[in-house]
Amino acid sequence: MKTFKKDTLNLKENIYWLTWVKWLFSLTIFFVVLFNNNISLEEIHLGKSINFIRTIPNSDLFLYFLFGLLSILVISLYDFLWFHFNPIEIKTSLILKTSFIANSINNFISLGGISGSIVN
Repeated sequence: MKTFKKDTLNLKENIYWLTWVKWLFSLTIFFVVLFNNNISLEEIHLGKSINFIRTIPNSDLFLYFLFGLLSILVISLYDFLWFHFNPIEIKTSLILKTSFIANSINNFISLGGISGSIVN
């Protein structure tokens, strides 16, 4: 019996340290992404960007918007199908709403899945 308690204690200690390592890893990724986004944002000139957007024809802007919406809907469909084949008692409307929001944030911030996985 003593070895069982000792093994249980070691398991709890390992889980405790594993939790700290996960948090440290998550914070490291967060700060690396934040730092890289700050560098990217410094390179953007708002006035030049607005002038460039004004030169794009409205029909092209509509197509860009439509393709962006389509890409979010396709990824949201993937999430819906995942929940369909892995039945969990969640309303379909909640799945679609949460998936759409998470994928929109992911596409807007363009973190390649990190923000979407955090929100999901």
